[in-house]
Amino acid sequence: MSVLPAPQFPPVVGETGGQRIARIVKAYVGCSLAVRREDLAALVGRGIDDESIVTWETNCCTFFLGVLTAAGLDFPALKVPLKNGEEFGVLVAIGDHFNAWRVPAPSELIPEGAGLWYHVSGKNVDHVEAVLAPPDGHGGGGRTNNAIEEETGDLHWGAGRPLYKWLDPSALQLPDAMASDGGDPVGDPLPSEAPTRPSLIPPPLPFDPVTGDTERPPPFNDPSSK
Repeated sequence: MSVLPAPQFPPVVGETGGQRIARIVKAYVGCSLAVRREDLAALVGRGIDDESIVTWETNCCTFFLGVLTAAGLDFPALKVPLKNGEEFGVLVAIGDHFNAWRVPAPSELIPEGAGLWYHVSGKNVDHVEAVLAPPDGHGGGGRTNNAIEEETGDLHWGAGRPLYKWLDPSALQLPDAMASDGGDPVGDPLPSEAPTRPSLIPPPLPFDPVTGDTERPPPFNDPSSK
């Protein structure tokens, strides 16, 4: 099977890394082995693994790793082929490397784009999803037919497992749209975010305040500039 080009999700001005993760997940809701299979295969393959990776079961972790890659996460293990059964080891290593794992608390508001790691001690039943809309919107893979779905419910309990840790997107050093090489935004700024700079030179009056003449006066010659 062939290796498909990885999808591109450039940063958008004003968007946090967590919001970008949630945006990417939402873009694939409804995908499965039967619907938009090639799109899903391109995401989980990351431009590295061939499209057969889309058939791995369950696909919750391969999907989330594909989302992180599309969001711009820079991590060596995402740049080489994955091994079936070792995906969670990569995810754990990502959280450890960026010091991004957080211990859940019952009263907390887990942020948009956070990775939710569900785990039962002593059992190989780990599951991961992403927060899509706090306080209770979440979604990801690991469903029948490797479908990507979104739903609502208590984030501290998912797929019959308790929340073990969550991955803080603000700690992952994801690209910022304002931090390009030239200092200019990568994405299109919103109108309210467009940079403005007030002019230091007042505009000429539309008329002479003494004569009422509407003709503009000649330019002012500043002697100090000579």
